[in-house]
Amino acid sequence: MELDIETELGLLLNYPLFLNFQVFLFLFVVPTRKEFEVGVTSNAFPKPTLAQYNGFKQSLAKGKITRKLEAAMYLAQTLHESDGLRAKREHGCTGQNGCVSKYPADREWLPECQGSNRPINIGYYGRGYIQLTWCSNYVPCSRALLKDGNKLKLKPDQVAQSEDLAWGVSGWYWGERVHSVVANNDQFGLSTKAINGQSEECQGNGKNANKSQQRFRYYQNVYKAFGLHGNANPAGCNY
Repeated sequence: MELDIETELGLLLNYPLFLNFQVFLFLFVVPTRKEFEVGVTSNAFPKPTLAQYNGFKQSLAKGKITRKLEAAMYLAQTLHESDGLRAKREHGCTGQNGCVSKYPADREWLPECQGSNRPINIGYYGRGYIQLTWCSNYVPCSRALLKDGNKLKLKPDQVAQSEDLAWGVSGWYWGERVHSVVANNDQFGLSTKAINGQSEECQGNGKNANKSQQRFRYYQNVYKAFGLHGNANPAGCNY
């Protein structure tokens, strides 16, 4: 249920002091459902569902997001990664056993996923709205979200079948890999670099520059939809 602003302000004034911070975040960090919808549809994607909005809201805390500007960055990146919230699986990969060879066992870095510790014939391809890849990411994410590293290790396709998990893994990834580089600035390009800058984008040689620029165009529209002041800042990604 979405509260009206008068009710929300009443909660803020009457909550115990130690809870006021959470209410503050709800009022001033989380976009309204309308802002979320416009953030998506202004980028020529279909209107999102209420379940998608609720999943997005709940994932903000997992992403350690405490500014509306960072929430806008997060939504823009999820739009790019998921084809406008329409894809919870990496294109070309399906089911529990898809694309096994694309993420081979000999490149895993977590001991729980190396050698005989990694289940055979399970595909750890991208799932979720910011698509989680590799068993070595599924295990710590599963531990953080589900209190058991084996749950997503053994059944990673749960992520693509659950709205909560699709957003949950996205928030977890953002909190682990992206939040620290954008928490205290407004440079959107830094989020792109954190997500895909290891070798694919932000290399300064023109490689995939069109993708990096598209991410920013999505962000410009979300920025406006969220009612943020000034202009969106593309800095941080050297095309």
